[in-house]
Amino acid sequence: MQKKIIRFAIYIIIFAWIIYQFGIPKYQMINSYKDSQKLYTSIQSDSIEWQKIISTSGNYIYILDIGKSENTTFIIGNIHGDEHGAFSLVLKFAHFIVQNENLLRKRAIIIPTVNPDGLEADTRKNSNGVDLNRNFPSQDWTPVYSDNDNYPGPKPASEKETKLILNLINKYKPEKIITIHSNQSYIEYAGPALELANEMAKYNGYRVLKYNGHGTPGSLDTYTGIDLGIPTITLELPPYNPEQAWKDNKDALISAINF
Repeated sequence: MQKKIIRFAIYIIIFAWIIYQFGIPKYQMINSYKDSQKLYTSIQSDSIEWQKIISTSGNYIYILDIGKSENTTFIIGNIHGDEHGAFSLVLKFAHFIVQNENLLRKRAIIIPTVNPDGLEADTRKNSNGVDLNRNFPSQDWTPVYSDNDNYPGPKPASEKETKLILNLINKYKPEKIITIHSNQSYIEYAGPALELANEMAKYNGYRVLKYNGHGTPGSLDTYTGIDLGIPTITLELPPYNPEQAWKDNKDALISAINF
């Protein structure tokens, strides 16, 4: 009898571990799309004075310009429309920093989603079927691709959303660029950004990696970090968990802007 009780307890523990490891993250991912749609809709009635640019399919790309310094940091979320954690974090950060602008010593350009069409459709690509993170005019851009999810477009910077980022870079000449992605949990630096990556890691505890291209020609990292020499960080969030992502990265982002 005692052996049966012990065996039953072991089964319960194993079952609970499986639910914790796989069931909860899966449930969170399923709900991430619904959460994103509510958050995106809520922007229309919030109190932030957003700059608004129309996307390929007519959705708004919202841009916040905040801070007084000429030293400018870009924080860009949701280049890939289905990475909902990135959108959630950057939008929450925008609302927070508007209420706490005194924490900033430098200027920030904050874009919660540069791909609202992909966000709306829950797809990696934009509404033309282009992976925006393969569409930048880097020296290694190529029309060759092996996966439809990585279609780079007919030519470099063919997409309206890519051109928007290029225009903003030309206008503000950022000192640093931070792009937010999700489902990996690390900080990756391109160009002269190792010290910045280490500074952010002090707050979120993520591992720091050097960008090696990953076989991803036409990426923003390559274009800005390698070709232009702008310190560029890719902040890869863990699987969708907006509360934990906020706890991990609020101070990391403030520190990065002020760095």
